[in-house]
Amino acid sequence: MSGKVSEKGFLLVWLKPATAFREFDAWRLAGGFARNIPGVGGYTVQTALDPIDPVKPHRYSITYQVDDLNVITPAVYEAAIAEKPECVQSSEWHLYRQIYYQVKPGMSAIMPGGSVVAQVGQDPEKDEAVIKDNLKWFTEEHVPMLMKVTGWTVGLRGSLVSRIGGEESEFAAAFIAIHRYQPDNGLEKSPEWCAASGTAWSQNVRSHMVRPYHRRVWRIDRDMAI
Repeated sequence: MSGKVSEKGFLLVWLKPATAFREFDAWRLAGGFARNIPGVGGYTVQTALDPIDPVKPHRYSITYQVDDLNVITPAVYEAAIAEKPECVQSSEWHLYRQIYYQVKPGMSAIMPGGSVVAQVGQDPEKDEAVIKDNLKWFTEEHVPMLMKVTGWTVGLRGSLVSRIGGEESEFAAAFIAIHRYQPDNGLEKSPEWCAASGTAWSQNVRSHMVRPYHRRVWRIDRDMAI
C-alpha cells in the first residue's frame, strides 16, 4: 500500500474537437472520459459563453468530481487519450484539490441544462499571509455576498495539484473558484453581484495577484451525478 491519504477534488478537462463535431458532441454529453477516470462521482459538460482567443483557447470542457486525485496519473491520462475517439483533437487535464464547497440551503447541487458557470482562476503572491487572507476573504465575505445574487446555487474552490498532457494552452491557476448559477440569474448585471466584486477587501485581494484573473464563463449542457 502506498500510504497516501485520499484527496477529494475535481479534474478540469479542456477539449478541442476534431472535424467530426456531431460525434464529439455525443461523446462529451455521454460523459467523455468518465469511464477512463477512476472514482468519478459526477461530471459537468460545458460550452464556453465567453469569446475564444489565444488566452482562452477552449470552447468545450468537462469538470469531473473525483474521490481521490492520487489515482489520476500520467498513465491514466495516456490510457484515456489512447482510447479517445477520432473526434477529439486534444485534451488538457488540470487537477485541483477541493478546499471549499457550499450549496445554497434548500437547493440541489445538480444544475439544469442552461445553467451558467463563472470560473475564476487566481494566482496570488506566494506569501503565507497573502494566501491566508485570500482564503478568508473568499469564505467570510465573497461567497456570503454571492449567495444573495439571484440564481447563485453552488460555490467551490480548489488549489492546483498538477496538470497533465495537452499543449498547456489554457492557464492553470494556483487557485480556482467555480460558481454555478441557475439559468435565470443576476451574474454580472445585478447590484448584488457588483457589490460582491467591488468591496475594499475584494480590491485588496486583487492587488496581490501576480497576474490578472483567468476568468471563464460556461453554459452547462449536462450535469450528472454517478
